[in-house]
Amino acid sequence: MYQCPVEYEPGKRYTRREMIELIKGQRQLLCFFAQMSGYRRCVLGLEFEKYEPAGKMVPVYVMGEAEAQVVERVEGKKFKRAYRSSGVGQAIMVTFTSPSGRGWFKLRWELDEERVRRL
Repeated sequence: MYQCPVEYEPGKRYTRREMIELIKGQRQLLCFFAQMSGYRRCVLGLEFEKYEPAGKMVPVYVMGEAEAQVVERVEGKKFKRAYRSSGVGQAIMVTFTSPSGRGWFKLRWELDEERVRRL
């Protein structure tokens, strides 16, 4: 598990789009987490129910193939197709849960070239 800094207001009701925009603000860090996982393909799960207001941190869970299969069963074929077409160095799958709801999206890969580690 990692921690990711996010400017999040726990009492606010966020739309799905707003949650995605908050998360996209940490694209480089999330790509770094995915790369450090050692997986060729992974899912990053952000759990805003456990947001730490003092440090402005949200827990990030890295899920490999076995965990991704469980998410695929819950989220359906669209998620499965997106996951199968993702990969470190290309795009990563991100899920999130918050008091406002849950969701997922495919995050375009973006990591400074000097930080990219070849798998």
